[in-house]
Amino acid sequence: MTEDEKIRAKEIYFKYCCNSFFLHREDDAEEYESYNSSREDESKWRQEFIEIWKNRLSANDLQPLRCLVFAHAGEVLSDVMAMADKAGDGYVKLEYANTIWELASARSVTPALREQAVEKAARLWRELIEKPFEIFGNTREIIAPGLQAFDVATAEEYVRKYVRNMLRHINHWC
Repeated sequence: MTEDEKIRAKEIYFKYCCNSFFLHREDDAEEYESYNSSREDESKWRQEFIEIWKNRLSANDLQPLRCLVFAHAGEVLSDVMAMADKAGDGYVKLEYANTIWELASARSVTPALREQAVEKAARLWRELIEKPFEIFGNTREIIAPGLQAFDVATAEEYVRKYVRNMLRHINHWC
């Protein structure tokens, strides 16, 4: 593989958050496969991708959370859990709880860390039901399309209804 092909293969791999399932369902799959990327390359690229998004974790940006979930990046679960309490926006806190819940199921997560993560996600969800929270303008815009689907009038009601559904879901499974 030429250096240009390697760069292009990595771009495609990153585009799908280093997730082969997503990649192989899309139009880029044939091009990606033509590069014959090695498992070693994919592993190295995945580590780089995860490091990039871990370093972008913040109290108000949802994109790193989504990228880490799509990459099944259980190896950064502790970092995500540490950042979760810094989220001041109720919707961002919801997304942190959801991300923690999702990453807890990654193969790389130990049973002890999985248990801590499940407890942390549940605690964050309960806080959103029990304590007042704010939702800032940029996340209100994200929530707005879901208000009608959830049959609610405000972003706060959306978050609370979503949380109640999640808590019912986890109580059913736990």
